Amino acid sequence: MGTIGFLVDAGVLALLTELAQVSPYWARAVSFPIALTATWYMHRRWTFATGRAKTAGRQYSIYSAVQIAGAAVNFAVYALALQAEHPFLAHPVIALAIGSLVAMFVTFALSRRFAFSA
Repeated sequence: MGTIGFLVDAGVLALLTELAQVSPYWARAVSFPIALTATWYMHRRWTFATGRAKTAGRQYSIYSAVQIAGAAVNFAVYALALQAEHPFLAHPVIALAIGSLVAMFVTFALSRRFAFSA
């Protein structure tokens, strides 16, 4: 689901910045919630089917908090990787990939425990 979420996020971001000429910061403010909603729905429907016992609104709120925490972890790891003295880690795309990978495990574990628990 993370890959689909990334594609939704990147697709909306590209549409807004390229076609609508929206600032990348404002576009990101729109693309992130859309991707978050898409991944929540897919997780609720397929990944964590037992988690449907919670009301959708309550579960969405918890999932949103988890994803925001994951975004903070992602950015922290990204920033640390950029500050590393190793030339391999100084590239933003590599730093982003490392941050995304770490955040993926964090958000999956937190989602399983809090958002989609039975």
